[in-house]
Amino acid sequence: MLVKQKPLGLILGSGPLTNTLIKNCNKNKIETIIIGIGDENNNYITKANITISFNNLGSIFSYLKKKI
Repeated sequence: MLVKQKPLGLILGSGPLTNTLIKNCNKNKIETIIIGIGDENNNYITKANITISFNNLGSIFSYLKKKI
């Protein structure tokens, strides 16, 4: 019997670690919800599901609650 797992929420800024996380999730077929923080998330290998400015960080939890 297969158990459906909930998607993994990744809250990411910029930097080399972000694409490494995304690549490993894709390689292991882990469904993700990518939340980009700030304007520097154009360098992700996968487009972010939502982009949030630093002023609206509290809205991350509302978004994740709707999606998960």
